[in-house]
Order: sequence, then structure tokens, then C-alpha cells
Amino acid sequence: MVVRRLLLLLLISLLATACAGQPTTSDWDTSSPFAGFALSPPSLDQGGFEDYFDRIELGADLVAWVGAWQNIDDATSVYEMAEERGYVPVVVTGFPTGTDGLRELPEDPSELLETVSNWVADHPVPFLGFGVEVNAFLYERAPEDFEWFVDTFPEIVASVHEVSPDTIVFPGFQVERLRGLKGGLFGEADTLPVWDLIDRFPDADAIGFTSYPGLVFTAPDQIPSDYYTEITAHTDKPIVFTELGWQAGGDLLEWSGTPEKQAEFVTTQVAQLAEMSEMIIWSFLYDQQVGGAPFETMGLIDNAGTERIAWHAWLEIFG
Repeated sequence: MVVRRLLLLLLISLLATACAGQPTTSDWDTSSPFAGFALSPPSLDQGGFEDYFDRIELGADLVAWVGAWQNIDDATSVYEMAEERGYVPVVVTGFPTGTDGLRELPEDPSELLETVSNWVADHPVPFLGFGVEVNAFLYERAPEDFEWFVDTFPEIVASVHEVSPDTIVFPGFQVERLRGLKGGLFGEADTLPVWDLIDRFPDADAIGFTSYPGLVFTAPDQIPSDYYTEITAHTDKPIVFTELGWQAGGDLLEWSGTPEKQAEFVTTQVAQLAEMSEMIIWSFLYDQQVGGAPFETMGLIDNAGTERIAWHAWLEIFG
């Protein structure tokens, strides 16, 4: 872990030094992973963004933009504000959802490769995730599309490295479904784990994960002790978490969240992740009206600005 951490710091420092306007990592505490939130202000007006970035300065090194590859230009503001606000920008992109509910892949990847590489050439972010929860949205729902992505991913990595050699490019997997956990709010039967899917991406610079265990467990103390550490048995690459969360509310029967459960998850599991991963991004800083009941109370702060106890637990680790 220490060697991987130092290598990651070196790559980011070299990239930041080479790219005017980007913060360096020379003053960061290297005993902790990079940590932060997806762009999630309480409102879309100027005041909402000011509140968000003021809070970020208290307990985050990173701000992540998440969206479809066709919209990657929308990530420009997150990149450009990094110097002013002193954070590292992260881009996590992938495929939009089509009218049939499946991810919409281009027949010809050339436009995708050109669009993404051209943007990175002008905005050389240290981290670029490509493919969100590919085991859940591609492998399970459209196996042929998953194979297309497996074949295309090396081209994505090569095209990005050609214009920005030090950008860390990685695919993303959904932890619960990798482990075969499909019950709870997923409403399906559990299956065997599919950890071997990670091996299909040897060109990846790191391996990304999302995890919402509150969808399958009713309380954090039900999570097995090796729930996350088992990941290290399946990859030697740096581990990054681009989405992580536990709901603080919602009318979800036994899976309903509470502020106390959310804080317990931060205190126990997030603290453990800080020992084994290179990057941790909690899904939302402020509650967002997206994704339905499980996700609308994932914020560590509600939209009225009330801090949940999980926010203070987060600051104990990353503040």
C-alpha cells in the first residue's frame, strides 16, 4: 500500500507541476487517502455552489464530476475551479442510458475516443474513471456490450495516455453485485461472486468501485469484517472508490436509514477503507433529488444545511 501510495502521489505531483493552474499535492497528509465528494451543491444558484465549496475546504481533497462521455465538456468548470479552491478534480464518465433502459454504446468508438482524449488534452485531470458499475449495467444486462467495452477499454486508456501520460484511467465496478449480493432493495436472488471480471481490464491504471451496502444490509454492524478488504485479494492495482454511501432516511421498511446508521458506517467502514484505498468519494455532500428514496438522503448534510452526525464522523477522519 505504501509503495502504491507514493507512486500515485508522484504521478499526480508530476502531472500537477506540468499543468499550469492545477494544485500540487506536496502539502497533503500522505497517511490518508485522497477523499472528497461528487459535485453536489444544495442548490444550483451562486449561493449553493459557494456553500458547497466552503464545506469542501473543511474535509475534502477532491471534487468529482460524473456524467456521460458526450457531456464531458460540462466537467470543465470543475477542472478550472481547482486552482482557486485548492482541490484535485476527478472525472468519472461512461455511457448514457438509452430508451430501452440499457447503456447506450456507440457502434464506432472513434467519436468517443476523440471526444474524451481532446478534452483531457486541454484538461489533464489526474484521475479519469471510464465505465460506471460495468458489472451491473453491462455484464449483467447486456453481456455483448460488456465484451465490447472490454475490447475498447485499452483504446480508451491509450488515447488518454497519448495526450496525458500521467492521467490514471480506471473502470468502475459495483461491489455489492460483484459479491453476488442482489437481495434487499435490489429485490433479486443472490448469485455467485464475479470477482474475475476485474481481471478483464489489465490495461487499467487502477480499479474503481462503487458501494451502497445499505441497499442489502439493514445496519452497518451486519457488514462482514472482510467486506472491503477482500478486494485486495482480487487485484494488485490501486483501489479507488468513486461512489460510497449509506442513506440517512427514506421509507424503506427495514432498509430505512437513520443518521445514526449513516454515522456508524462512516466511523467503521469508511475508516477501514482509508487504510486500503487510494481515493474515497462519498456520493453526495448535500442531499440530491436523484435515484429515489435510497439515494435522496445519502448526503452528509441535508438541503436545509443541517449537518448530520456522519459529517462530523467524516471530519474526524479527513478533516
